[in-house]
Amino acid sequence: MIKTLSILTPKNNSSITNPISEISIILISTRTSDLSKIKMYLDGKKVHYSITGNKISYIPTKKLRSGDHYVKVTTTDNNGNVNKIKWSFYVEKNNLKYNFYYGIPHAHTSYSTGKGTPSEAFKYAFDKALNFLIITDHSSSLSKHSKGNKSKESKWGLTKKEAITFTKKSNNFLALRGFEVSSNHYGHFNIIGSKNYLKYKIKNFDEFTYWLNREDSPIVSINHPHKYIESFNYNAQLDKYINFIEVGNGSPPNKYLNGEKYYYKLLDKGWHLGAINGQDNHRANWGDSNNLTVVIAKSLKEKDFIDALKNRRTYSTETRTLKLTVKANNYMMGSILPLNKNIIFNLKAIDKNNPINKIELISNEATVLKSKKFSEKTKVKWDLCIPFEKNKWYVIKITHKNGLYGISSPFFTSP
Repeated sequence: MIKTLSILTPKNNSSITNPISEISIILISTRTSDLSKIKMYLDGKKVHYSITGNKISYIPTKKLRSGDHYVKVTTTDNNGNVNKIKWSFYVEKNNLKYNFYYGIPHAHTSYSTGKGTPSEAFKYAFDKALNFLIITDHSSSLSKHSKGNKSKESKWGLTKKEAITFTKKSNNFLALRGFEVSSNHYGHFNIIGSKNYLKYKIKNFDEFTYWLNREDSPIVSINHPHKYIESFNYNAQLDKYINFIEVGNGSPPNKYLNGEKYYYKLLDKGWHLGAINGQDNHRANWGDSNNLTVVIAKSLKEKDFIDALKNRRTYSTETRTLKLTVKANNYMMGSILPLNKNIIFNLKAIDKNNPINKIELISNEATVLKSKKFSEKTKVKWDLCIPFEKNKWYVIKITHKNGLYGISSPFFTSP
């Protein structure tokens, strides 16, 4: 069978600015492949590739549009065994203006272990001036019918209908549906963007990966991490889907978990994870507390919002007024950076209600590479340059005067 090395160009889930960049994959095989049977597709259309050694490459004949692009390569060995390799990348438009959307990516209703209906939750969050709410009820409850539901439709189907209805009638608010599933050994995961849901806990992660492959690129997050997650070893196939980890979980003044140290430990293992903050509401309190996730997207249209999630353009904040912009070599946070001599970080942070005391640049093994203190300013800028090193990650951490934190998604120099 044909197997792939982790050498994809552009990297999986990476962002690029050159719309005519080379698209390639390097293959290694345990059996001789039939080169005449290799096929390559870009966005569902077959393309004419070239082969040099074990490298299959294609250079677009015209500029690719900005947004997500999907690549598939199929190979066949001499015994007729077919292997499919899929990955995606994002073309950024130069000088594209992004917006900042504040909300909750992890919340429950009475459809599982919370309160109220999804419609009531969306209305509550909307009235709290949030921009989005993702209902992620426990999957073990979603096949059951809700009381008073004459159509007898499942809670999974009802949640989607309620989300679509509320989004259509609301201004500047996006209502979405996902689900939370438990696993053996590694706790709970949220899945967003799937057509179906898992009715049972994850017992085998190979089977989970197979399910994700059939579900049209859903987004997975690690919920309320604890010590057990430290043994969650890197898996290249799962890394395509597990995009986030909660660095904060809960609804202060109720129970609140800080998962920052687990974030850094999993980044050290090679996972490409962005930072989110989930209120995990089990009460009728969606948006009462100030810990939120900020999604940096072109618009609140679902497609643009999902694009932002897939590219990890997010940060965790414990205030609802932090506006954080970080670029590295002109790439947005969450990006896998192409090889360069140096990395130039450009940072802007504004929080009119919570003065900023300190900013830190944190890298592998939770090492603080650079830090800068400010005299309790509500608007700061910081530009810095460091040498480019391979297999590194970089996170920006904001510390406010009142001890609250903002934590960015990383930049990566690893594939």
